[in-house]
Amino acid sequence: MRCRQVRRADDGALTTRLRRLPPLTPDFHHWHHASDDEAIDKNYAAHYAFLDYLFGTAVKSKKVFPETYGVVVGDYMPDGFVKQQMFPFRKPKT
Repeated sequence: MRCRQVRRADDGALTTRLRRLPPLTPDFHHWHHASDDEAIDKNYAAHYAFLDYLFGTAVKSKKVFPETYGVVVGDYMPDGFVKQQMFPFRKPKT
């Protein structure tokens, strides 16, 4: 089969729309690493942004770039370099 024939055979509306969606973009990745309040626990998708829109975890900010990046210190990550390096080896609190 030629490419055109395969494309005609797979002419479903859903798959056609999904093919048009681009893979992740640099600005989407910026928001993945952001620590702004609106970006906490958002932008999980590894390859396709539509997955975050589908599950409601996409950042929908009007700002072009986030103001801050990184882990929110004090939330669950301790403050200070040495404490952060030891964090994975601590005993969980019960």
